[in-house]
Amino acid sequence: MHFHVEIWISGDKDPSLEIEEALAPFDENEGASMGGGFSWDWYQIGGRWKGCHVPGYDSSKDENHIRTCKLCKGTGKRTDMEVQDGCNGCRGTGRALDWPTQWGPHTDDIIHVSKIPEDLSCAALIYKGKVYGWDDGYGWDKPGPKVKDMMNDLEIISGWMVTVDVHS
Repeated sequence: MHFHVEIWISGDKDPSLEIEEALAPFDENEGASMGGGFSWDWYQIGGRWKGCHVPGYDSSKDENHIRTCKLCKGTGKRTDMEVQDGCNGCRGTGRALDWPTQWGPHTDDIIHVSKIPEDLSCAALIYKGKVYGWDDGYGWDKPGPKVKDMMNDLEIISGWMVTVDVHS
């Protein structure tokens, strides 16, 4: 299952290193286990939540993520099998969306905390080695707590927030 996590980083060193350090205690590959708590086995900056810091941005409509459909070779109709709408890879359009794991990060997947949108929610926020707001029931149809509310509760006024797609 994939979850949207926001990670606070100080910005004092390389962001990739800070993200890695923030996630390390919860790595299932190193023995961490769900057990009702937060853990992950794979992550990607942005991922399915690429650009969520940018109001109005829709990663599924980003032209950089749309390619000629491999199943129908751009014709909109498969020749190897009968499929409703012509092609199950593109719904007959000849153009298909890349898998989110192929998307690179958005330039605003890492932003200063002062720029976090008011309505942004996530499944968890990681701040200084602790996980806040976590509930593994959060997902596409059940958004988690508002990031701004958690930031206010934790008195976060400086640093940076990073959008991360974690898999568990």
